[in-house]
Amino acid sequence: MKKNLSLAAVLLAAAIWLPAQNSGAQASQTQAASPQSGAPSQPPETGNKAGEAKIKAAKTQPEYDAYQAASNQQDVAKADAAANDFAVKFPDSDLRSVLYEQLMRRYQAANNAEKTLEMGRKVLTLDPDSVFALIMVSSVLAERTNETDLDLAQRHDEIVKDSGHAIQLIDSGAFKPAQFTPDQLNTIKSMAFAAQGTVELIGKNDKAAEDSLLRATQLNILNPEPSVWLRLAIARDHQKKYGDALIAANRAVDLSIGEPDVLKLAKQEQTRLKQLADTKVAH
Repeated sequence: MKKNLSLAAVLLAAAIWLPAQNSGAQASQTQAASPQSGAPSQPPETGNKAGEAKIKAAKTQPEYDAYQAASNQQDVAKADAAANDFAVKFPDSDLRSVLYEQLMRRYQAANNAEKTLEMGRKVLTLDPDSVFALIMVSSVLAERTNETDLDLAQRHDEIVKDSGHAIQLIDSGAFKPAQFTPDQLNTIKSMAFAAQGTVELIGKNDKAAEDSLLRATQLNILNPEPSVWLRLAIARDHQKKYGDALIAANRAVDLSIGEPDVLKLAKQEQTRLKQLADTKVAH
């Protein structure tokens, strides 16, 4: 199933909410102002409200100019090279993670999973509490994981660690941008649970998969993901919870009208479960 489900379907919530409302990158773009004589170049961190991202700003004019040049580069390959050059020239800059996060988003929009994962990991090396990067990395890695992978256990641990940390940051209030509604925050958190459920399903940990996938469906009321409902159906099917599995499969079918690959798989699962139900009644 995994190979037939588009990465865009799993990351749709991110594509809707994250690019327009990135508290970290947006704050940096609007407040990484050119340092002026007599004025502090770095706003005091103590002024930030709980749950709001630390304001990241350039410390010097050359740093600011280099950041702007890299950030405004339209060609993604050149922007990638410019971000790496910036990181070398300004190894202590807070804006390194901002540039890599911008690249992560651009590669995700281009459906380049490998580069999205690479940039996300670079962000987390510099900013381990970036909720966007934590969720993007765990989601992309879950989609690229197969039960035959030799490093399945390592992938599982990375996904669970990153997604779990994202959930903890949201639940604790450490991540709570003012512009996000509670439902939007829940949509973001649902992606973390979906990543956990996906990798548990791949690893045949069906009960753990069901628990995480169910939580993902409960949280995401703004943009329900048919692929998550389908995986929930399969996790329940594996445990012989056929009635509950059929409920999830029906929901997957209803939601996947615009996603033919998911719809095909959802209908197959729905048909299988209906046949099992009919057989049970007949006996």
